[in-house]
Amino acid sequence: MKRTLIYLIILNIVLIGRSVYGQENNSSYSKLIEDYKAFIKQKMESDKIVGVSAALILGDSIIWKDGFGYADKENKIPMTTRTNISIGSSGKPFTALAIMQLQEKGLVDIDKPLIDYLPQFTINTRGFDIKKITLKTIINHSSGIPQDFFLNSYLPEGKYTDVVKYLKDEYLCYPSNMVHLYSNIGYSLLGHTIFTITGQDYPLYIQKNILEPMAMDHSGFIHYKDLHNVSKTYDSDGNYRKLIDGRDLPAGCGLYANIDDLIKFAKELIAIYHGKQGSIIKTETLKEIFKVQNNDVIFDNNMRGLGWYLFHFKNDSNVVVYHPGSTHLSNAAILIIPCKKTASIFLDNTIGGQPLVEEGCLRLVETCGIKTSTIIKRKYVPYNPNDSSETIDVSVDSLKEHIGNYAQLRSTVQIKKEKDKLILHRNNERFLLKPINKESFIQYKILNKDSLQILPEQRYFFRDINNYHILFLEEGDNQYQLGYRVDIKDIDDIWRNRLGRYKRYGYQPKGLETFSEAELYEADDNLLQLKLYYTSGQYIYNLRINSDNELIFCGIELMGGETLRFGKDGQNNIMIYSGLTLKKVN
Repeated sequence: MKRTLIYLIILNIVLIGRSVYGQENNSSYSKLIEDYKAFIKQKMESDKIVGVSAALILGDSIIWKDGFGYADKENKIPMTTRTNISIGSSGKPFTALAIMQLQEKGLVDIDKPLIDYLPQFTINTRGFDIKKITLKTIINHSSGIPQDFFLNSYLPEGKYTDVVKYLKDEYLCYPSNMVHLYSNIGYSLLGHTIFTITGQDYPLYIQKNILEPMAMDHSGFIHYKDLHNVSKTYDSDGNYRKLIDGRDLPAGCGLYANIDDLIKFAKELIAIYHGKQGSIIKTETLKEIFKVQNNDVIFDNNMRGLGWYLFHFKNDSNVVVYHPGSTHLSNAAILIIPCKKTASIFLDNTIGGQPLVEEGCLRLVETCGIKTSTIIKRKYVPYNPNDSSETIDVSVDSLKEHIGNYAQLRSTVQIKKEKDKLILHRNNERFLLKPINKESFIQYKILNKDSLQILPEQRYFFRDINNYHILFLEEGDNQYQLGYRVDIKDIDDIWRNRLGRYKRYGYQPKGLETFSEAELYEADDNLLQLKLYYTSGQYIYNLRINSDNELIFCGIELMGGETLRFGKDGQNNIMIYSGLTLKKVN
C-alpha cells in the first residue's frame, strides 16, 4: 500500500567497462550472456532474491533465456522460463493495447471524455472540467484521478467495475494534463470501459483478443484461468509470503505470465512495428502507441507513449519502450528497442527484486551502443535566463510577490524578505537570491554574516500555473519543481480538536505493505503534517487546510492533491483516507 515512485534506474545507471555487441556478431553473444548471468547471480546474492528468469532478443533472434534459483524453494522446484509470476504494472501495456484495438474499430476515440463511454463516472472536480478527463489522459496518467482507492481492494468479491461508484465521493487531485499522477484506479476505469463497450469482462477480453492470438497460452488472470507453474513469492528474508492479488485487474493485478510467453509478446510487437499485417493491431496504431503522447502535460519529466515509458536520446533515432511492474513480492520489467528488433525481459519472485529486473532490462540499452548519458529529459516549463547572468535591481514590491512557504509532499522551502533582500531557507541552509529579472534569480549560499558563495550553475525561478505560484530550480539540463506556495491558515479549534493519533477500523486491506495508524499534528509555521505508520516504517506528509472538513496533501507529485476528509462517528472524530476509515484514539 505504500505509495512509491517507479524505480526508473536508467537515469542514474553507471555501466563500467560495458562492451557493445553488434547484432551481427554472434561470437560476442557468449561473453554477453556470461555478463548477464554474472550480474544476475551477484544481485541475487546481494539482494537475497530467491528466483529470477530472463531473456534477451537481439536482431529478432532469441539469443538467451534462462532461469535462476527457485520458484518453490521449500520443494526445490527451479525457476525456469516457463514459471509464471504476477507481472504487476507490466500488465498496463496490455490494457492500453486493448483500448487502441477498440479505437481501430471505431468504438472509442481516446481524445474523447471518459464520460462519453462510462456515463456513470463522476468525481468531485473542485471546479475543474470533468470533460477534460479523456481516455488518453487516463492511459498516460495525467487525468488527475488519485492513484489508488483501498476500500474493498482485496475482498474476494471486489471487482474493478466497483471503482466508478467509489469515486463519486472522492476528489480530482489536479486538472487534467497538468501533472503526471500514476493512477491504478484510472486503469480500472479503462477496464470498465472495455467491458461496457464490448460486453466482455476485462480478463476475458484480454485473453481472447491479445493473449490467445499471440499464442501466450500459459498466461492469464489467476482467478479466470487454470494456470500452471506459478511461482511462490518470498520476503526479503527468503520466507514464503502468499501473494494476494487485488481488485484492479486492468492495472496489472492478477495477470500472470512467464518468460516464454513474454518473448512471444515482444517479438510480435517488433514484427508489427516492422509491418506485419493481420495481427492484433495495425502497424500505424502501434507506432502511435510508441509515440510521445504527453507533450501537453506540464509536470512530467519522463516521456510517455500509450501505456509505455519512452526514452529518446540525443543524436540517436532509436526509441526505447519500457514498463516495469511490481506487486511488492514479485517484479517484472519489459524493454523493447523496436528499430533494432531487440528486447529484454526480466522477472523475479522476491520483495526487493525490483532493482534487479529494472537494471537487468536497462543494461540492454548500452549493450546496443546507445549511451544512457544522452537521454533527453523533459523540462517542466521553458526557461531562458539572461546569457550574461547579470543581476539587476527590482522593486521591493516585486520581491514580495514571491514571499511565502513552498510545500512539496515531504519537504518545504521558505522564501523571506530580510532587509529588502530575498532569502531562501532550505534544508537548514540560507541562500541569497539576486534577481536576473522579476521571476528569475541567481543564488548565493550564505556562509556567514559577511561571506557569500555564488552558485552560478543554479537558477531559481517562479511561474504561475493554474492558480499555483510554483518555485523551480534549474541546474544544467536538469529542472526541478520545489513546490507551490501554500496559503497557511491559522489552526483553529476545529482542527486542534482533531490533532492526535488515529487507528484504522472497518475494512482491513491485506498485503505486505499496509498502514495501521496515523497521527495528525502541527509542525512549524502552522503547517499540518500527517504521519502514517506503515509496515516498513513511518512516513510524514505535508498538508494544507482546504475547508473545515478537508485537508489536501501538498506537492505536485504522487499523492499530491489527494484529499483527507474528516467527520464524526457518534462522538468520535474520524479520518477518511483513500476509502479507509480511521478513528481518533482518545
